Amino acid sequence: MAVTTFAPNPPDGLALSHSPTIKGKVAAHQWIVEAAGVAMSWNFFKNQAKKNSIPHTWIGHAMHFSTHDLWTWLTSQHRQPTPTTSTRWYEQS
Repeated sequence: MAVTTFAPNPPDGLALSHSPTIKGKVAAHQWIVEAAGVAMSWNFFKNQAKKNSIPHTWIGHAMHFSTHDLWTWLTSQHRQPTPTTSTRWYEQS
């Protein structure tokens, strides 16, 4: 049974492709920051790519990424913000 993940629709003007059209981690990170408009550190992206948690295709000796897979992975990284009014561990009785 195939597992499908839900990804919200991309912003207007951001075209997604299922083909692996982005060659290399640097170009994929640049697409995330510039085209998708998501602030993400290079170190975080590089480490996630090393752990194979970002979907990619090997063509020759280079990683290639599809914009659709990057968008799906990006939206899966969302975490709920912690409330700022919560009690910190050192303030607990």
